[in-house]
Amino acid sequence: MNSNFWHTYPVIAAMTLGASGASLLLNGFYLMEGVAGTPDQIFKYQLRIGAALVLWVVGCGMASRTRHGSWTRGLLCGLLFVPGLLIVLLTTGRRTRQELWQEEMARREQKRQARNVKPRY
Repeated sequence: MNSNFWHTYPVIAAMTLGASGASLLLNGFYLMEGVAGTPDQIFKYQLRIGAALVLWVVGCGMASRTRHGSWTRGLLCGLLFVPGLLIVLLTTGRRTRQELWQEEMARREQKRQARNVKPRY
């Protein structure tokens, strides 16, 4: 069975989502409070917020893979931000490792039985 790296190490997805959330909050606060005095500083805060948004979407994709979902589901739901993350967490992760292993073994058994055999004569 192919090992799912993201399921093995879910802390990577959690840390990515946490870092992006913290960055969104801090940079958004500084931007709204008018801490930046020059247009260059405002532009830097906007770039940081954009990078944090991209990190959020990637973190949602990783969270989807952590729960044996697809990348596309995670990335698309990540565009909805917090509701999207909740959708990903509620709609994925129904199967355990044991169930996935059993499905893989059933597929292997099915392949073995459908093998073409050459006649000896």
